[in-house]
Amino acid sequence: MSRFEKLKELIEKDGNINECNREIILSLLSDFEFLEEQINKLREYPRYIINPKNTTQQKKLPVHEMLKDYQAQKNDIATKILRTLAGEADGESELLKALKEFNKND
Repeated sequence: MSRFEKLKELIEKDGNINECNREIILSLLSDFEFLEEQINKLREYPRYIINPKNTTQQKKLPVHEMLKDYQAQKNDIATKILRTLAGEADGESELLKALKEFNKND
């Protein structure tokens, strides 16, 4: 079972989340998972070209900017999810704990 599926199961079981927010959170989690997969794929590629004659000269490749952009989007989504849940959760729910762990795997 993927991390997304585990979180989806927790979200669907949590009676404290209203239906509208549940749909928003699931959509955001889907986007979060997509971005995470893309980031992992992009990490396999070099981010810089180094001049062999002068190793202090480096040129950023487009993948460098893509990684930065995807990571920023992923962080934004995590913030939106946590803010949505913060308004509904009494104390620290199991879902909130799981989401914090989900975000740690950057």
